[in-house]
Amino acid sequence: RVSAGVEELVRQPWTKNRRGFQEQANVYWRVRMEHAQRSRSGEEQRPFEEAVREDMRILLGGMAIRMRREVAPDLTAAIQFEVSGKQPGQWYLDLREGTCTLKEGKADLPALTIRTPSEVWAAIALGRMDGGQALREKKYTAEGDLGLLLRFKSLFDRGEKRPGGKETNREGG
Repeated sequence: RVSAGVEELVRQPWTKNRRGFQEQANVYWRVRMEHAQRSRSGEEQRPFEEAVREDMRILLGGMAIRMRREVAPDLTAAIQFEVSGKQPGQWYLDLREGTCTLKEGKADLPALTIRTPSEVWAAIALGRMDGGQALREKKYTAEGDLGLLLRFKSLFDRGEKRPGGKETNREGG
């Protein structure tokens, strides 16, 4: 027999951002195929599980699907990420009408621009480095609406409660 609490959990929507989840699933499979190609050519030595955990598209896309729409339902902003390091690129989070989508490229008018090495942002996203301390130590820079940056902890859910109250960590456990 299933308890009422577990039954209630099962009936809840499995994601608040179904479109974002679908996009993130597509990114995951692209990353998996790229990893397989790099592994065959000898460019990649890490196991897939380790490589995917630190992929910027996965990390930033994870932020998009974990945006807490109830915290800022009317927020409209673009958060630009200019990434250097092992995985350089430009991506932005497009927040509007309670949704958040990761897009590749440059936002027209970002409210906030974060310039970071991929290794630094991965460490922050995985909880290995404190974001505020890293900013103070100039490991990354932020320009624009710093108030928006200060709201990241409330805007983006960093862990899910499991049945029984246990919180998952950011590295999948």
